[in-house]
Amino acid sequence: MDAALAPVALVTGGAVRIGRAICRALAAAGHAVAVHHRTSSAAAAELCAEIIAAGGRAEPFAADLTRPPEIAQLAADVERAFGRVDVLVNNASVFPSTPFLGTPPTEIASALDTSVALHVRAPLLLVRALAPGMQARGRGVVVNLGDSVADRAGFAPYSASKAALASLTRSLARELAPEIRVNMVSPGAILPAPGPAADRAAADALARVVAKIPMGRAGTPAEIAAAVVFLVSGPGYVTGQDIAVDGGR
Repeated sequence: MDAALAPVALVTGGAVRIGRAICRALAAAGHAVAVHHRTSSAAAAELCAEIIAAGGRAEPFAADLTRPPEIAQLAADVERAFGRVDVLVNNASVFPSTPFLGTPPTEIASALDTSVALHVRAPLLLVRALAPGMQARGRGVVVNLGDSVADRAGFAPYSASKAALASLTRSLARELAPEIRVNMVSPGAILPAPGPAADRAAADALARVVAKIPMGRAGTPAEIAAAVVFLVSGPGYVTGQDIAVDGGR
């Protein structure tokens, strides 16, 4: 497909980890990709160069999604650069550890504020900014990234915000149909990116989790990306759904 005619996808947090895999998969499926990042400018530029070298179209966009003015500017910048946005993937995330009785109340409040700002307010405002154009063109897809084990202990603010995002997904699916489909993909235990020895503790924790997964292994970012592409390019009768990619956990 001519890159200038390709459907356009905006992926928040698209420069690294799961977001990077989603950008690659959407590009491979024929989408032009707007790669959002906050501070990962080098990684975003590298990914865009990779997509362009493969014959696709991609551009990086920086924004702090905890700041509403920057959210509005991001939406405007992407629409200006590409002419439209057909697909929005709300992937950007934080994962603050907040053991409930071991964390000062001020830190819990701060973690909740940041989690809600990034996982709830930013997706809501991005959809609000981009939905009018999608409806005017008669089509659009939103995919939110949830968490199939968001109720784990020690992460209450994060868990609360992801639960709110799940509710938002269902609500917007009803409100924006039939022109815009809104779904969620909820990863389970996903293999971490290769890293230094400091990541060994996380790898050990993952191994303990994997022992309880029926599929007997962790998932991969590519498998999350495949679920996103399915919701974007697959059956047009699927909306308001949450696909858990968690090995049966």
